Amino acid sequence: MRPMMSVRPENIYPIFFLFIATALAHFFQMGDFGLYEDDYVFFNLEKNWQQTLLKLNWAITNWPSGRPTSHIIPNLMGYLGHLTGGLTIIYLASYALISLNAALTYLLIRKFAPALVATIGGLAFCLFPADTTKILLIHSFAIQIGLTFTLLGLIAYVNGKRISPYVFAFLALTSYETTVLPLLLAPLFNLKLSRQFLRGLLLHTFIILGLIGIMIIIRSSMGETRIAGMGDDSAITLAVKVLSALVSGPFVSMLTFIIRPVTFLLEASPAAFILAGVFFTLTYIALKHLAPNQGAYKCTKNFSFNTRLLSLNSTSTQPGEFSSALRLLFTGLIMWPTSYLMSFTHWPPTTIAGRFTSVHISATLAAAITIAGSIWLIIIFIQPKWKNITLILLSIYFSMLAGFHYVVQTDYVKSWDIQRSFWKQVIELAPDLHNDSVILIKKDGEGVNNTKYIYAYSWASVAIPSKIYNIPNSSYTNRAELFFISTSLQKTFNVRNNKLFWTPPPIMGATKEKEIRPADIIILSVDNAGSLKRLFGKTRINNIRLNIRKPEQWKTYPATPFYKLFMGS
Repeated sequence: MRPMMSVRPENIYPIFFLFIATALAHFFQMGDFGLYEDDYVFFNLEKNWQQTLLKLNWAITNWPSGRPTSHIIPNLMGYLGHLTGGLTIIYLASYALISLNAALTYLLIRKFAPALVATIGGLAFCLFPADTTKILLIHSFAIQIGLTFTLLGLIAYVNGKRISPYVFAFLALTSYETTVLPLLLAPLFNLKLSRQFLRGLLLHTFIILGLIGIMIIIRSSMGETRIAGMGDDSAITLAVKVLSALVSGPFVSMLTFIIRPVTFLLEASPAAFILAGVFFTLTYIALKHLAPNQGAYKCTKNFSFNTRLLSLNSTSTQPGEFSSALRLLFTGLIMWPTSYLMSFTHWPPTTIAGRFTSVHISATLAAAITIAGSIWLIIIFIQPKWKNITLILLSIYFSMLAGFHYVVQTDYVKSWDIQRSFWKQVIELAPDLHNDSVILIKKDGEGVNNTKYIYAYSWASVAIPSKIYNIPNSSYTNRAELFFISTSLQKTFNVRNNKLFWTPPPIMGATKEKEIRPADIIILSVDNAGSLKRLFGKTRINNIRLNIRKPEQWKTYPATPFYKLFMGS
């Protein structure tokens, strides 16, 4: 039996280079990364294996959000990583996963294109500028893992496997449903205008859409919020969202290939320019090494494209080279908008900075294939004397994208520094935290400065106080929480029968009004420099007079791994 995938010796060098490129572009500052946004809610930092097993069992039996894999892997990685070395080990695993995806992209394109072109495709995957969340741990182990399954499914399909592509499709759906969309177009890699091809295309499409339909039914039966929210839109509204996403998504993600090199020039630090210089040198050496090899211009599978209306046959010395390049480009261009078919849950797909750039992740592979096909056509048609200049220009361009991602890395480092400073002060100023505590942050002046590519203060900040200590009986409806004071927040407080009530803002589901004692309210003010201080005495919330007194005694609880991350111990 032939293996689904094998790595020949000539492919080791390009794959090794892609691993280096991923390290420089996304994980060079790995030692200074922390936790961000969704990580706090969905990522497990637990040394207690019994608790970890309970969480894994819950994910397997309850299928949360219809994505059990995206809950199982983060919990398992969090436990194993924190047990063996903390966040550094976890980030190493994330680095290996992102690098693997770039390598799989190379191997997929290598089936139909020269090693040089496949390497360019792998670089385009690695440096895809529309997505700024490759560093975000939860997105690595919940979404990027879905792309891993999709890439494995595509490689299995082009190798003629009949069952394994759909096993991988199912695994992708249980990770993050949109990542399966590139697999929907797998037959295009073997495009032949024949009845046999059309029958295979229809069968493949029917199976993939059937799997997607099954997952929608499962998620709907479980009352999953995003699927249930689809019912809030009329059929016309939903159709408009889908059709507009097919245009706006590809347009925005294509646009980032133009604007992000400019962003690099405008925002880069000296360190970013140095990294870009190193990246340029390594990229040029790698591409130059691949270009002169005769084997680099031989594809392992040839295409032909002949119809009654159009006949394209390459006159190149390599049989089928032009038609192969055109086919690759065509596949990428069709796959790009298809990748946004299910983006109506994060509509519109136009975000280019921050956590919600994950809406573009499914288009990463389409972009890589499109760029690989485009560059291949350019290489075919340009004169030999211009090929070296082409490699230099490509190396400069990719080094600027790598420099941009270094800027993103720096923002992640800044975000973690801000978070550690903020939460360390909260811990020191509020040692009396308990399940009923409500921390209210009052901005002094403009207040806190947030970061651009990943937030230091986000929706997940609400839940972090409940994760600092192991407080018994803590739950979603009974836990310590933190909010920034706003006009809308103040309106959630009211008085009845000389008792204070409030309705917590809904963060992850509906909340109910509950009584709250002034002694449970902790008010902290933060200035423009991020310094906090605790306020006592008389104050007003929604025109309700309160007297916040300094606690005389409180109960202490065991510290969690989150406490140790913030306090640096």
